[in-house]
Formats: sequence, structure tokens, C-alpha cells
Amino acid sequence: MERFRAWATLVAAALAAAPEADRAAEPAGRTPQEASVVVSGVPARARASTTLPSKDGRYAVGNLFDGKLETAWVEGAKGEGEGEWIELELPSPVEIEGLVLAPGHGRTWKIFAANLAPRLLELSVDGKPLLEIGFRYAMSLGATGCFPLPDPGNWGPRVVLFRENVKATRLRLTVKEVFRSAWTRFDDLAVSEWTPIVAGRPIRSPRRWATAVAHAVDLLRGLRAGAFDPRHLAPDAEVRDVLAPYGAASSKGLMQAISFELDLRGATSDRSGLESFQALARRGFLDHTVTILGQDTRRRLVAEPLFTVGGEVRRVFYDLYAVALLEEEPPRLVELGAMLQPPLCGGARFPEPGEER
Repeated sequence: MERFRAWATLVAAALAAAPEADRAAEPAGRTPQEASVVVSGVPARARASTTLPSKDGRYAVGNLFDGKLETAWVEGAKGEGEGEWIELELPSPVEIEGLVLAPGHGRTWKIFAANLAPRLLELSVDGKPLLEIGFRYAMSLGATGCFPLPDPGNWGPRVVLFRENVKATRLRLTVKEVFRSAWTRFDDLAVSEWTPIVAGRPIRSPRRWATAVAHAVDLLRGLRAGAFDPRHLAPDAEVRDVLAPYGAASSKGLMQAISFELDLRGATSDRSGLESFQALARRGFLDHTVTILGQDTRRRLVAEPLFTVGGEVRRVFYDLYAVALLEEEPPRLVELGAMLQPPLCGGARFPEPGEER
């Protein structure tokens, strides 16, 4: 369907030549690995395991909390950054609902593409692992490898809302896996923003994304309570049948496997379309990364893949996602559905025009 098409249409020129190499830093001296920051009005200390040196400290850990995609923390260890960590320490226990994260360096697409970004982070609370946070990136397969699409959704914010709030004085994100593409030039891993969602306080996020992030969090809070707030559903909202997901063409056997997996997750034929979607959304949207796409008055909220199905004989596999279309003014959901598509390049590929079922 038109409104659920690809994150971005790949322009031929985008694959004709790689972006100019634009490294995150020019090493010289040593950047401080600790900084005083303010998180939702609460003073805190930010720390990093390493920081890429620069003359002016432009890659310091404090950049994670300045509300700007144009700045970033960049690790400074040898290798690709696996095992490196960033940490936030609060003066007393604070109730945390979730996180807003912008992976990679968001200053420009060229810088994002040339440097590394996290694929998987582990979140620890007061020294104990809580959950893993995965990231999907819009990709295209070219003749010489996998390329990130020049789409702002790749370096825009991701929202993670916990199923249950946690009280914490110390939060740590540790890099478990790294995202690299055919355009990566440097072994410098970057993260632009990290904003804990503090209960009862405003969410600070990059300005051009602030409204979308706030609306997404409100929707997820309703879902966490049991169901979307009726005020957030447009009167004419289209609820697509999640038992017949759109996307790649599928065989009868594959659709039977998908129906079995959906049934295990509470999406059944004896429930309404909205009930089935919300059953999936509670699994895909809560405690997982929700990617916000789009730059106009409509934004797509895309969950992490719920499951992967496929045939061992033909080696054809598909991921299934829950997807919601959010209209910002007034904030309401106008379309809900599930999307089926083959994994590509370890990132995420969305249907090209004409591929919808």
C-alpha cells in the first residue's frame, strides 16, 4: 500500500558512487571520558569506556545528552568498538520508563555511512543486565555489497519503552554487535543521542523529532496499559488483517507457518483486527526498539521483527513486523498492519512499489 512503502526509494545515483570518505575525527590529544550532564532536569554524570581523541573534544560523551543529532559520542578503542560502553549515573534512584536512542553519527548521511553504528546494545541497570536493544537499518543490495539508504530514519531516533518501569541510579549501554556496510570507511563507532525517559518528566529529544517521539511514547504507554487509548485512534483508521501480511509474495505452506506463529502470539481469526494487531504490538513494540520513519506530518512506527519463517529447501526466509502509521496533528493512528519481507544485508528492507500483496 502507498503509505506503507519503502523507507526511501533508492535513487540510481546513490549507488553509482560511494559517499566521500568523511571520518568522524582527527586524532590529537585525549578527549575526556566523563562529563556533567542534565537528564530531564536531573543532574547526572556521563561516562564512556573510551572516546576518540580530538583537538576540541568534539566526540565527548556529553554529546549524547545535548539534544542534537549533529554531535555524537565516538569510541576510541582499537577495533570496531565491541565491548565499549557508555554510562549514566544519577544522584539518587529515578524511575525510568525507557530510552530514546539515535545510533550512528547523525551530522550528515556521508558521515553516518562512513563510520560504524551499533547493531546490538546491552542495557544494564545498576550493574545487572536488563535487556538487549537491537537496531535495524534501511539497506539496499548493490552489485558490490550492502549499502545503507540515504534515509533520515537510519540515523533518526529509536524509542524503547519498558514493559515495566525500573528504578535506577546507574544505566550502562554496552556495544555487543556493530553495524558495518559497504560504505564504511573507518572503525569509529558513534552514537548521537541517548535520552532516558524519566517518569513524570518531559522527554528531551532532537528538535525536529521531538513531537514524533513524544507522540510515539504516549501511544506505547497506552499499549503497555493494555490497549491503545481510543483517543489515539482515528475514527476511520484502517486496520489491516495481520493474518494476511503485506509485502513479499508467499506460498501456501509459508502462510500456514506464519498463521501458526501468529496464533502463538495471540493474533487469531476469532479476534478483531485491532485486538490481533495489539497482541502483536505488545510483543514487538514493548521492550524492543521502535523505529520512527518519515519527516512530514505522518510517521511510521516499525517494530523489531516478531519472528522469521522460511523453507529449508529453497532457503527463502521472511521477517514479520508490526507497523503503525501515526498522523501528528492531531496525534492519532490512521493505519495498522503487519509486514512480511525477506531479510536483506542484516538490516531491513521494505517493499518496493508494486510489491504489495
